[in-house]
Amino acid sequence: GNQRAQAMRNEIDAAIPNLDEKQRALLVLLRGNGDAENPETVYGSISALPASEETIVGIQNKLIYMLKILQAADARPSSQAMQSVDDLLETLEKLEQRRDAIGL
Repeated sequence: GNQRAQAMRNEIDAAIPNLDEKQRALLVLLRGNGDAENPETVYGSISALPASEETIVGIQNKLIYMLKILQAADARPSSQAMQSVDDLLETLEKLEQRRDAIGL
């Protein structure tokens, strides 16, 4: 999932200089600010946003967070954790649809 999101970010970053003002503004909102970071899992948390409000950078941070949580676990992932990952991947698909609707 994170690689898909990174590929979208790269595609948007490359396309932005060549787009009209409306497309550029919509893609900047979709992309989000900055870069994905290495989230803190001990004291940090994530929360779901509707796909219409989520950004690519935001979903990347959440996917990385969940990856770190799952990698640090000494047991099989709970059904809730797996559902969270599935929900994040579903949101990522909706972000891809938003990108496609913008015309990129």
